Amino acid sequence: MSIVGNMPALLLIGPTGSGKSPLGALLEKHTGWAHFDFGHELRAIARGAADHDLAESEVEYITELLSNHELFPDEEFDTVKKILESFLEKNGHAPGVILNGLPRHVGQAKDMNRMVEIKKVAVLNCTLRDATARIARRGTSDPAVKPDDTHGAVLAKFSTFAEETIPLVDHYRNSDTDIIDVIVESGTTESNIASRILEWF
Repeated sequence: MSIVGNMPALLLIGPTGSGKSPLGALLEKHTGWAHFDFGHELRAIARGAADHDLAESEVEYITELLSNHELFPDEEFDTVKKILESFLEKNGHAPGVILNGLPRHVGQAKDMNRMVEIKKVAVLNCTLRDATARIARRGTSDPAVKPDDTHGAVLAKFSTFAEETIPLVDHYRNSDTDIIDVIVESGTTESNIASRILEWF
């Protein structure tokens, strides 16, 4: 499969509940950049609602990872690559891609260098208390609320985020990538965040 090489990318980094998915959708609407929501892609694959070229064993592995709230290890990046390649192929007309949920750790960031060029990183700084309040306020009818946004799942995701994803920020700072830090509180709207990020475009 041939892909659009080195497509420029904006990376959204933030814990669960910080609003990455609705923010990504809003930025896509305003910029024309394609929004790659990795978590959404994985959940669609797991429930059989996505068009992909993955083997049955890969789908089973994705389902297991989601159930355990775990991240893809470096040695399984080939599966991640297939999912991202498929998305880039379908959205090759877009001027860039908004990455949400990928990369999630430094190993993935290095593997992705051949596929996209991350120009900018938006770090959504949100505490556990604020994230929990945001998730509760959305209600079960909001499409931004994930099926696994239980209290226990949120705690597990925050722990994984602190251990594996936060080091990504230093990785990109050290590579002189343009970074903006955004404080996300319980009442912060995606429009508030987007207005700051859109100044980059």
